[in-house]
Amino acid sequence: MKKKNVLFLVIDCLGHRFLAGDQIRKYPFLYHLFNRGTSFSQAVSVSSTTSPSMASMLTGCYPYRHQVNTLAGVRLSPKVPAFADILSRAGYHTYAEVTGPLYPELGISRGFAEYNHRPTTHYLHSEWGTQFAGRLKSGCYREPWFLFLHAWELHAPRQVLPAFDKDKYGVRYTRALHSLDLVLERLFEPFADFRDTIFILTGDHGEQVESSKFDRLLRRAIKKSYDRLSSRGFLEEHWLSVYKRCHLGHGYDLNEELVRVPLLFIDHDGLPEKTELDLQASHVDIAPTVLDLLDLRGEDFRMDGQSLLPVVDHEEAGAEHVAYMQSSGIVLPDPSRWQEGIRYRGMKYIRYQQQAGSGGERLYDLRKDPDERYSISDEKLLNLMRAKLESLKTWEEDPREDLQMSKEEIAEMSLRLKDLGYI
Repeated sequence: MKKKNVLFLVIDCLGHRFLAGDQIRKYPFLYHLFNRGTSFSQAVSVSSTTSPSMASMLTGCYPYRHQVNTLAGVRLSPKVPAFADILSRAGYHTYAEVTGPLYPELGISRGFAEYNHRPTTHYLHSEWGTQFAGRLKSGCYREPWFLFLHAWELHAPRQVLPAFDKDKYGVRYTRALHSLDLVLERLFEPFADFRDTIFILTGDHGEQVESSKFDRLLRRAIKKSYDRLSSRGFLEEHWLSVYKRCHLGHGYDLNEELVRVPLLFIDHDGLPEKTELDLQASHVDIAPTVLDLLDLRGEDFRMDGQSLLPVVDHEEAGAEHVAYMQSSGIVLPDPSRWQEGIRYRGMKYIRYQQQAGSGGERLYDLRKDPDERYSISDEKLLNLMRAKLESLKTWEEDPREDLQMSKEEIAEMSLRLKDLGYI
């Protein structure tokens, strides 16, 4: 039997709320895609920063295992499985087309026969995109192939086609999403029926965006004023509440706007169409689910994620596992402000990574308080969520120092990240 190709599309900064409910109808091709497969409306990213999130998708493991917990400085642990390596050993030709901070030095290129890191100015609507589309249509990628495609159009500076640069298409983010929708339709024309291809779509994390031009100016003014005051030692204890309300972008927190993402699987033979499941899923579940679809689940891969097929097939109705998440790195240069948390049965628990006790804890009931305005202080629930979080982090890993980049590598990565606007 012919093996199916696997196309894995990650759209940088694509948050769930922009495609939730009737919002998705604004984007015809994305609406078409979601009608072709099975999606999860409660999918969450493992991180509000790109590199840790991508590393989890490509290993099925959480950041505290694969060790890529920020944009630079630490490389992927050799002890975690690599999704591309597994597929390569199963006879797949593996390709990655990535950009942004996903430099090979991170180690997430493991298992890819070709790992192409392009400049951030090489967008899908640019000449590079035309050439890439040509490679797809001409059969340049040897079958069966696994193609990991990282799209950068929604990341600042957002890319807007002239046809959509109008007020009726909303703020710049939604204009960029309209533009990307059209570009994807043209790009994926050869896969109109997806009969020979398994397709996965998600965002690496969400994005906090303005609601209007005035809102953007107001947020920037408040944040700028706060940064000046806090640099002089005032109001430092209010940094999180100010950033949650006023910061535009991602990486600084674990609120739903930043960690909740769309997640779609299309497999003509293995999954139902027009199906949206209101069940929790995590980025670490993607690799085991695809391996299950390809009937490669028999091998012993030590992953944190689990296949979602039993849930789709109603074999485990109501099943849900704990979803871990973290925020750390360039946007939060002070490690004392790095956060970690879990999402479980409608509750979200967050704490500072360096305060494993009761310091800096927040607990939200997302069913009653979806905007996370009120942290609750139910000691019984807090104890439950603390125990759930600690039970996840039981697999001992090599000391972090063994995975550190050299000083020269860190310096080079810092220069690249500065060019990207992260520093």
